[in-house]
This record gives sequence, structure tokens and C-alpha cells, in this order.
Amino acid sequence: MDFLISGASGLIGKQLKKDLELQGHTVRTLVRNKANISETAHYWDPQEGILEKEPFAKIDAIINLSGESISSLWTSQKKERILQSRIATTRLLVAKTLEFRPDLPVFLSASAIGYYGNSETQIFDENSPLANSFLAQVCDLWEKELNSLERVGIRTVKVRIGLVLSKDGGGLKQMLLPFKLGLGGKIGSGQQYWSWIDIRDLSNLFIFSATNQKVKGIINGVSPNAVTNEKFSKTLASVLNRPAWIPVPGSILRILMGEMAEAIILSGANVKPNRVQELGFIYRYPQLEDSLRSLLKTTE
Repeated sequence: MDFLISGASGLIGKQLKKDLELQGHTVRTLVRNKANISETAHYWDPQEGILEKEPFAKIDAIINLSGESISSLWTSQKKERILQSRIATTRLLVAKTLEFRPDLPVFLSASAIGYYGNSETQIFDENSPLANSFLAQVCDLWEKELNSLERVGIRTVKVRIGLVLSKDGGGLKQMLLPFKLGLGGKIGSGQQYWSWIDIRDLSNLFIFSATNQKVKGIINGVSPNAVTNEKFSKTLASVLNRPAWIPVPGSILRILMGEMAEAIILSGANVKPNRVQELGFIYRYPQLEDSLRSLLKTTE
């Protein structure tokens, strides 16, 4: 197949591009720096609405991964960038798809499990309702940008992604140094659920969804086995053969990181990927310890 990916330079995009090419697919990317233009890298500017027809000519699937990182202090300006970076990119991709490729077989777009909000007791799946929070609002508006594709019959997949585990970036990379130094421990109460997924499983999930005609609508991009932060911390420490006895007080994170800390570090959600499991997707790393040992290349 011939894929067009936005956000290919990000953590997920790099893994996905590599995996697609290893499977023999052609990958075209969208770039914002004209110096990076090539035969398979096409220029676009979402803020200015610039995206030419050329990359749409032969593609079989679009995968939209663009969006500002949420893992830093949420000022009012930052929150606006988080929202608009997702809306502007998705809106332009959708508009140009309808203009240039209304017969496109499939359009896949990232979203996030922030749609469901947070709870220490409730279990969420694809049928769970929209929460009342900033991240939920972002996810809802983001996903609604795809409605016009569904109306014209394009198969559309919205992947609500959880905590992505990779040694090359994201939350796990930030945790590695303190845990390797023996300074790791639970964060806050430790009872908040972290719904995680190995980056290789997430990449395979996108490929599975692109190539399986039965996958459409909402799917959850998480492992079937969410864990509490305390369990996550103990497992990571064990994999690194280090103690996990220095907790991080929630009060300190609230002072340092404000609303962001409360929304995505000190709170969490137990999210299940029921729909993709029903469709036959097989996880290579459904268990946290196996994922961490493989990513960090450690043995018992």
C-alpha cells in the first residue's frame, strides 16, 4: 500500500514509518520545512492552509499523527496550541482529502484516551461517554473534524491512544534516569491507573486498522492490561534491578506542573481495547514487564 503520514517525525510516526517500510509499503510524509522536501516528503503549512494535490495521487491510506505535545506546563497559550495544532492539521487534511481523493479507502487519525476523563474505580471502553475536562474537549473536537469523511463513505478510524512506552521518548524515557539511579517510586497516591501500550504494538495496531476493512470508528490504542502507577513503578524498578522506595509527592508536581500534572500524571483511567481484540488484533506485548524488558533489553 501507499501511505501518507502527517507527524511522521514524532515518536509514533518514526516507528510506524519504519514498520510500514519493512513490510514493503510505500510511505509518503508531510513536512513543514521546505529544505526537507523530496520525492516522498511533501511540503504543507496547516496554519496557512497549504497542501498541494501531488501527495494524494496514488495513496491508499492517510494516517494523521500531528499535534503539539501535552507534556509540559499548561499555560493558556499552551492549551490553545494543543487544541489548534490538532484542529488545523486535521481540518486541512480532511478538506484536501475531500477535494483530491473522495474515493480514499481509509483515513486514520490519532486521538487520546483523555476523551474518557479519569477514575480510580471505573473501567472505560469505546462506548464510554465523553468526560468534562480540557483534554476530553480537545479529543472531542479533534475527532469531530473527521465527520465529513464518514458522511461521504470513507472508512475512518479514530485511535484513542494511551501512554506510549518507548525508550526513545515520551514518559518512559523521562522516568529512566531517576529509576536507574535508584530514585524512583510511585507518584502521588500511586493508585491512578496508567493505560499504556508498547510503541511497537501501537504501530502494528495502526497497520492492522489500515489493512483490515472491518476496523472503523473508535478504537482504543492501549494494552489490555492497564496498571496502577504504583504497579508501574515497581515493575520498572524490578526490570532495572533497582529499588522503588522514593515517592514523588503530588503536591510538588502540582506546584511545578499545575493542571497538566493533575490531568495526566496524578490521575488516570483504566481503559480497555475491547473493539480491536474482538476484531482479532494480537498484542506482542500485552504485559507491562514483558514490554519493559524488551524495550530496555534486560533479562531476569
